Amino acid sequence: MGHDLSGMKTAEGIRILERVRSICLNFPEVEELIDGHGHTTFKASGKSFIMMGEHNGATLTFKSDLEN
Repeated sequence: MGHDLSGMKTAEGIRILERVRSICLNFPEVEELIDGHGHTTFKASGKSFIMMGEHNGATLTFKSDLEN
């Protein structure tokens, strides 16, 4: 069974994605893409910093170092 690669689908997921997108795309060098597992991913300078997906509800993961 393959992964669904189309990103957010539920009304909740789409609402959260639109809000995150409105913030993230204002930063320089940020791009939005769907990764190989179907997660909506935001990258800056080629490095992921937010990953979003849906499995039993919408999930939002922030990638950061320990200081942040």
